[in-house]
Amino acid sequence: ELFRSWEEYYDTVSFLTRSDALEDMSADMSRLGSVTDSAELKGELDSLRTRALLIYDEQVPHPRSVF
Repeated sequence: ELFRSWEEYYDTVSFLTRSDALEDMSADMSRLGSVTDSAELKGELDSLRTRALLIYDEQVPHPRSVF
């Protein structure tokens, strides 16, 4: 489910976002399949969440960006 959602998100956001940020996330996503330790998985997911929030923050227009 997560991988499918990532592929859909990647296709949509790739038109709006720097490619290096998305490539870093894609590399992290590909590593998830080999993670076996639950603590390591949590760390990887937290890292992905942080990256996604940064990308989102860069793409959403803020009043401070306009004025």
